[in-house]
Amino acid sequence: MKARGVAGDTDRATAFLNELQKVDWRRWGQSGRSRQDLRQMRLRLQREQGTVTPLKAAEGGYYDADFILMYLRLKGAGMFYKSLNTPERIDVVEKMGHLDCSEAEFLLEATTYFRALDHALRVVTGRTEERIPAAPEQREMIAELMQRWTGRRIAAPSLDSDLLTLQTRMRRVFESVFTQ
Repeated sequence: MKARGVAGDTDRATAFLNELQKVDWRRWGQSGRSRQDLRQMRLRLQREQGTVTPLKAAEGGYYDADFILMYLRLKGAGMFYKSLNTPERIDVVEKMGHLDCSEAEFLLEATTYFRALDHALRVVTGRTEERIPAAPEQREMIAELMQRWTGRRIAAPSLDSDLLTLQTRMRRVFESVFTQ
């Protein structure tokens, strides 16, 4: 689902991956099996990693968006992504008609927020820990970095509640896609 050619004859690698994804679609996308399998895989990641990596693996985390995009790509005739860039993947799936404009905008906003928060936490804390620190100075630095990267006004005191709101809405979108 996320392979790409990075060395050698990249045109040949891209052609190979395109064919491989067609096989993948015939096996998983056409049968409709992928929806249930991907949902179960996502929920397993949530159970196993949700407390360790809450931004990514917890309920409503980044992986919800990633699995939505994987499923919709399979549903959409196994379209080969030449780019693995999440905003471009969202755009492709929307243009295929598998997301309406408001869902696509939300996915873009949410994934941008998740990535900005993840990067800001790494910069400010020096660790890959995904928990928002309690220290007001660190929260202010995180909010400032996120505001630079997202273009949205981010209030340090509301980082936790903003994240929870986003995760709750992300899970609703996830459930709507995987229970249709």
